[in-house]
Amino acid sequence: MIKTIKIDDKDVKFSFSLASFYIYKNQFGQDAMSVILPLLADVIGAIDPEIIVENGEISSEKLVKTAGDIFDQIISVEITEVADIIWAFAKAADDEIPEPALWYGNFEEFPLFDVGKELLPCLYDSLISKKKILKNTQTTKTKKKSE
Repeated sequence: MIKTIKIDDKDVKFSFSLASFYIYKNQFGQDAMSVILPLLADVIGAIDPEIIVENGEISSEKLVKTAGDIFDQIISVEITEVADIIWAFAKAADDEIPEPALWYGNFEEFPLFDVGKELLPCLYDSLISKKKILKNTQTTKTKKKSE
């Protein structure tokens, strides 16, 4: 999956293929999932399941909007970890992208969390099983009712 975002009047492509995770690990020496999973767990854990379920199914649009709103408030990761992940997705789409500090230096403005919010739906679609979340949501609802 490729997504293009205009950042500082430049079209920047991001790839959400498995290659991005190899690029991240080769560049930063750790698995990107060690950063992404705790971040996603914080975001998903803060979502009220009743907000994102429509007619017994997860509304991707509602989930992504709610997750994006929560993303701004998450402080469980360092800003450089978010920047590194974003860089790896860009590098996977364009091999000509230089090292992270040089690449970010090419931008006058880089609204990191706004970009992260735009990329979140692609990351979600590439990693998360909607069926699994729906099952967990229904389990949570059942537990709440029985309490």
